[in-house]
Amino acid sequence: MTLMCGDRWLETGNPFAEGDMGESQIEWLKAENSRLMKENEQLMKDVHRIDSARQSAVSQCAAMAEEIEQLNEDVKSLKAALSEVHDD
Repeated sequence: MTLMCGDRWLETGNPFAEGDMGESQIEWLKAENSRLMKENEQLMKDVHRIDSARQSAVSQCAAMAEEIEQLNEDVKSLKAALSEVHDD
C-alpha cells in the first residue's frame, strides 16, 4: 500500500521518512504525546486561573470606580457648602 505524504508524516513525524517505524520510536511518540497532553491540561488550568483573577480584578476596578465617583461628588458638595459658609 502506498502512503500519501500526509499519512507518512502522521505515522512517522517526517513526511519524507521511508520504512516502518520502530517499536521504540512508537513508544517514544506515545510518551511524548502523553507528556504534551499533561502539559496542555496544566496550561488550560493556568488559563482558567488567570482568567478568574482577571475577572476579579475587573470587578474590583468597577467597584473602585463607583466609589471614586461617589467621593468626587461628596468633595463637590463639601466645596459648595464651604463656599456658602465662606460667603456668609
